[in-house]
Amino acid sequence: MSKKTGFSQIIILGVLSVIIFAGSIFWFRYATQQAQNEAPSPLQASVSPKTSVIPSVKPTPSPAKPIEVGVLSELPKELNACIKQKIGEKTFQEIISGQKELPQSIGMTLNACCIKSEIISSCAVFAEKTGIMTKAAIEFLKKISPYILSGKAPGKCASIEACKAYCENSKNLEECANFFYKIGVFPESFAEQVKKDAATLKESLDSSPIELRQCVETAVGGSSSLSEILAGTRIIPQNISEILNTCFQTYSENLAKQLNDYLAGLKKLFDASPTSLRQCVETAVGGSSSLSEILAGTR
Repeated sequence: MSKKTGFSQIIILGVLSVIIFAGSIFWFRYATQQAQNEAPSPLQASVSPKTSVIPSVKPTPSPAKPIEVGVLSELPKELNACIKQKIGEKTFQEIISGQKELPQSIGMTLNACCIKSEIISSCAVFAEKTGIMTKAAIEFLKKISPYILSGKAPGKCASIEACKAYCENSKNLEECANFFYKIGVFPESFAEQVKKDAATLKESLDSSPIELRQCVETAVGGSSSLSEILAGTRIIPQNISEILNTCFQTYSENLAKQLNDYLAGLKKLFDASPTSLRQCVETAVGGSSSLSEILAGTR
């Protein structure tokens, strides 16, 4: 092979290398634009209830009627004694005999008596048989009592009052909301909205770069947490918009850094190349102004 032929091949390889660099730049710019177009949009729906996660215990109006002695006799002595102490011995007996109707404050009385975790399930039975609580509140007591008794309620709260105090702390709202969502306390409409939001987020993340998804995964507490969120079995964090924006900004910055690194490598290659090679590339990309724009990162 002659020196002339060898030199020509070197020039051709050099031009191809530069064109590959330039092509990579265009690809990175395209990827950046696609990322901007496909960035997950903030979800419209609220991800946590605006009202207290602990249903209020309110008595339902009812005409005066006797409560069967059997109803009270079925309850633990502790609950019987607590109710009797709260409303008074005389009133207690008058209610049993039918001389008086249940007082409007009986709901608060029951709430106070249910502080002890060991009798909380009995509270639900009493409320159901006497009709002093709403159906929703009774169902709530039935659903939460096993978790309180087993120490698996939010913050390991040991009573309704303790759970209420724990969940009224804004720092614990997400934990409580997820707990009550999983045990089926929230209305069906809320559950449907959670699943709808989960599907929207999943569709958005599925079409996003893997780096963006990994960032969101870390921000929400790991792969298992993200899987639960996308499956609709866990409420989407209230700060999801902030998480998505932060992750997208980080991804864009990393992409820009890679682009700058490519540009720096391209410029270094040109600085070490013969003038004839630079002129050849200028012609290939559309002239000196086009090449200058590429090297400056404006094209």
